[in-house]
Amino acid sequence: PEIREAELCTVVQAGLVPGEETAPPYSWGVKPAEGTPAWPLQIPGDGKIHYVVVDAGRLVNGFTTLDMEGAAGLPIEIMYTEAPSLDRAKGMRDRLDGKRVEGTSDVYTTRDGRQVYEPVLHRTFRFVRIAVRATQPLTIHGFSYRWTGYAFPERGAFKCSDETLNRIWSVGWYTQRMCAYDTFQDCPYYERMQYGGDTRIQLFVTYYASGDTLLPANAIRQIHASLLP
Repeated sequence: PEIREAELCTVVQAGLVPGEETAPPYSWGVKPAEGTPAWPLQIPGDGKIHYVVVDAGRLVNGFTTLDMEGAAGLPIEIMYTEAPSLDRAKGMRDRLDGKRVEGTSDVYTTRDGRQVYEPVLHRTFRFVRIAVRATQPLTIHGFSYRWTGYAFPERGAFKCSDETLNRIWSVGWYTQRMCAYDTFQDCPYYERMQYGGDTRIQLFVTYYASGDTLLPANAIRQIHASLLP
């Protein structure tokens, strides 16, 4: 796959999570603080559940890194979502606007000192909520990711006088990049499955825009191997 240089996510919100949980999973509910904090984020050891929301700027597939410093034994919940929602209802997908992060999570327990948490597999997200019950002070130095995806050659191109059509091409090609890794995927966030109907369309896009034959050939072999009597 293609793996790009690390990019630092932007802090867009911080505050407290209501609840009495001593460890994840924490409540989806949040009480945002006024203002927008910046890296590094200092969390006091007051025993409350503190959170911060970061924004990658667009939907990404990435190998993530949480850089932090503190005492051992703090359970940190790292929750990923493709778009903000409120009780799973989505609106505009590029800003919080009274919504929150409701998604799937990793849980990491800290050790002493400066450290990083990096999952073995890549994650798909735009917004990430990092929450911790801070019984000891914690400094979060940053949350970054290295974009990844199948290394398509980009041989096809489209450009015209209508910027809307140019934008459609750009968005469509990025969608193709997001939905291909070691196989074609119908959706990189919810389920990374290579369904025949989705894959047929993705094959055509690949042939026209990329000319790559390796991933399509792999898909054809795998779909054939899934036949049942």
